[in-house]
Amino acid sequence: MRLIILILWLLLVPGVAVAAPILGAIGAAWTAVTTFAASSFWAGVFVRTAAGFALSALARAVRGRDRNAQASIPTPYTMTGEVNAETFLPGQYATAGQLVYPPLTHGGTTGTEYKTFVVALSCLAGCQLQRVAIGGEWVPFTGVVHADYGQELGGKYAGYAWVKYYDGSQTVADPMLVAKYGAHPDYPWSSDMVGEGVCWAVVTLRANSSLFAGQPRLRFELTGIPMYDPRADSTAGGVGAQRWNDKSTWASTRNPAVMIYNILRGIDIGLGDIWGGQAQEEELPYATWAAAMDACDVLVDDGAGNMVPTYEAGIEVRLDRRPADVIAELKKSCAAALSDVGGRWLIRVGAPALPSGVLVDDDIVVTEGRELHPAASLADTHNAVAASWVDPASVYQPRNATLWENQMALQEDGNRKLMADVQLPAVTREFQVTQLQKAWLADDRRWRTHTLALPPRMVALEPFDVLSWTSARNGYTARPFEVASVLDDPLRMVQRVTLREIDYADWQ
Repeated sequence: MRLIILILWLLLVPGVAVAAPILGAIGAAWTAVTTFAASSFWAGVFVRTAAGFALSALARAVRGRDRNAQASIPTPYTMTGEVNAETFLPGQYATAGQLVYPPLTHGGTTGTEYKTFVVALSCLAGCQLQRVAIGGEWVPFTGVVHADYGQELGGKYAGYAWVKYYDGSQTVADPMLVAKYGAHPDYPWSSDMVGEGVCWAVVTLRANSSLFAGQPRLRFELTGIPMYDPRADSTAGGVGAQRWNDKSTWASTRNPAVMIYNILRGIDIGLGDIWGGQAQEEELPYATWAAAMDACDVLVDDGAGNMVPTYEAGIEVRLDRRPADVIAELKKSCAAALSDVGGRWLIRVGAPALPSGVLVDDDIVVTEGRELHPAASLADTHNAVAASWVDPASVYQPRNATLWENQMALQEDGNRKLMADVQLPAVTREFQVTQLQKAWLADDRRWRTHTLALPPRMVALEPFDVLSWTSARNGYTARPFEVASVLDDPLRMVQRVTLREIDYADWQ
């Protein structure tokens, strides 16, 4: 008995089995569960739950809104000063960066013909420069490389703007900066100023009052930092040469499930510091996570005849943001649900899984109470979804997607518009937003939830499992229900399970 009590204490006491600051927002769901358990017979039992309980995917997206969501949209200007948090980019995204050296001039008869801007873009190495914007518009490269200044920018800037980019793998200082500013009386650029491990750019502008009035607005689109994908690791269950302990084998990704996986395991930001969690490989079951990553990669038609992955994401992360808040944004980008089950992290992306078991009325423990919630609260009822996303074509400015309405639901609600508003700063494709809006609204009408007790043979049930339920009492014939939470009572040997109805057609 003492052993059982010790195990339960280790499982239930907050903080005992949870390391790192990853559980900011997710911890709120845990608090809600344990509060419920403490106020009922089930106090002290083992709780397994999906964050958000039996809420619809849309309700989770609305409730899971990060108050600082706008901060994840790239800053509109290049930051200055020494108190700004460093940033990095999971997934392809844009950043205005941070000025790390005073804009100095050189050349010409007055020494002011060329102005130099040194901009830090990512505190983690490995991003690749895709394109550069000046003054709110993308500027093409001409293909001409200047010996000192790097790639020439074209259009009206040809002959007046250049950019030289470093991805963090460099081992020597920029020769132009050393040559032009190495002897500067106030800000000398010495040969030991390499910037190793940091992605940064040197922008050189030639004086032209009609092109450059004051400090130019710069923005840089980069591929994301390399991340570990267990599907590409033959020692972890996948196929390929990637290894968790060898960053040189990692690759950039736009897969949001891969990004969440890396945050949970922890992102090394140098000097022994980890941003995110410190979950071990065995705490993120390969089969579950590989399935979620594969779901993101399923090819769909983007409406223009192109076959593209179903879910992609990109985001700019400030190191002073809570990892749980970033995870919340990535979850919204792929309609994901996340669950901490006894120290194991489970995830489900998009549509629920196929049924893994059956349930009939005779399986239910009739001596225990049961509950039925046939409808959601008014606050969790929606028939329209407004959403905003980030548009790369307009230099990553936020855009409002087309309002999506469920006409049948609108009629059922007496033509009273009940609108949800979702910000999607990690989504950079409008068709993906539309996919999410449609699925969210359809799934949001699945209101029926049951809470009931099941016998010991159901002990293996976990969140995201789906049961095919046939019930004469409720009029169900092989109707699928997803497990939202499980409360195990080891003394009475029953499981208190919350089930929510689903319909696979909602996600087609």
